[in-house]
Amino acid sequence: MHEYDAIIAGASFAGLAAADSLEGDILLIDRKDIGTRQTSACATFTSVLEELGCRNSIIQEFDTITLHIPEEKKG
Repeated sequence: MHEYDAIIAGASFAGLAAADSLEGDILLIDRKDIGTRQTSACATFTSVLEELGCRNSIIQEFDTITLHIPEEKKG
């Protein structure tokens, strides 16, 4: 029986990010094969997915990004 340092349930962007941030032997599980369907509406940089070995999970790519950041309330 194999022992893992961490087991992550859910291969959405959050699950992939958590797996990437941990050290050791990590098991990432999902209901379906990882990279075969969209599991999150989140976005990330292509290089992040490439480093995680998940390039084939990309459904759509954009060459620009727009961020809307609320102004800080002063008070």
